[in-house]
Amino acid sequence: MASSNDLIVAALFKPAANGWIFRAPNPWLFVRAPHYVVNDEQRARIAEVLRTKRPVRSVFIVSLMLLAWAALVSVAMWAFSGQVDQPNAREVLTMFVLIFGPVFVGLSISGMIRQWRIAPILADAARTDQTIINRDIIAMAAPAQAKRSVRYLLLMIALWALVIFTQCTQLLLREARHPLFTDALSWLIVGVVVLGLVNVLLALAQVVRNAERGGS
Repeated sequence: MASSNDLIVAALFKPAANGWIFRAPNPWLFVRAPHYVVNDEQRARIAEVLRTKRPVRSVFIVSLMLLAWAALVSVAMWAFSGQVDQPNAREVLTMFVLIFGPVFVGLSISGMIRQWRIAPILADAARTDQTIINRDIIAMAAPAQAKRSVRYLLLMIALWALVIFTQCTQLLLREARHPLFTDALSWLIVGVVVLGLVNVLLALAQVVRNAERGGS
């Protein structure tokens, strides 16, 4: 079973001739992250600092907070606009900004905190032009991701199933007055449902692969 530390090491470090290439946390989401050359000791210390305690519980709490915030924004938008079940395109765009804006801000703040925590370790590390791109991260994290616990995967399935259920319920309640694909909101809801189904299927496939691997 992969620990959170395994996933961090797999995603953020790449072997190099003179040590390890480390992709440092980046608070600016659309700017290239700084990279450093670190030795084995620095690598171990960085991984320890970035370790997530109780990762399953953390994911569960953050997911619930995001769902609650999205629901709160939707209710507030419809309450103030007076259009309970048919927001226009401008209002849908506003909802996107209000829902995902704080997410980007939170990610930036999280990146700043992690950057500050590992700054003393990187004080003697040399910057490098060598980089770890997203393709490298996926390739290196794949073996560790494949060992994710069944509890984590089932939690993800349950959360996405809840999202799918609430969105489908909303579609059914709106069907009489606003048939499917006749307004911006119905397209948005269908998009969320499709995203949820894809994530559920991916998690189920991983559960099956883990079970087959455990039985072999």
